[in-house]
Amino acid sequence: PTHPEIESLATIIIEADVLPRRIESRLIVVFIPTSFRVYHDMVDCRHCDGMIDDVSGRIERRLRAAAHLEYLDLTGPLREAARRGQLVYRPDDTHWTEAGHEVAAEALSRLLGAGAARRGADSLRLQLGVP
Repeated sequence: PTHPEIESLATIIIEADVLPRRIESRLIVVFIPTSFRVYHDMVDCRHCDGMIDDVSGRIERRLRAAAHLEYLDLTGPLREAARRGQLVYRPDDTHWTEAGHEVAAEALSRLLGAGAARRGADSLRLQLGVP
């Protein structure tokens, strides 16, 4: 996406974060990569140089600059699993395999657990009157 497209996306997401904050919930933005983004450096593809951009990083930086949104890019966890020999995408279409779903679930679980621990610590600090 171009810079204006990222700005438009960021604006929509930031506006969407208002309701979860009102009800003491959280909005988590999850970047789900294409199979090409996960596997591109594991195959011999001479004409592929430059085909992978930093769109996830640009979106994450833009969202973090404007708000305290949580962001999870699944590219790294899926790529790591693929490098260990797990087939995370079905070979005949764009959907995850069972292993791909497990990788995504584990990454999201870690993020949710970290958020719960963070909220618990914040709550305890408030109860104790500690800034």
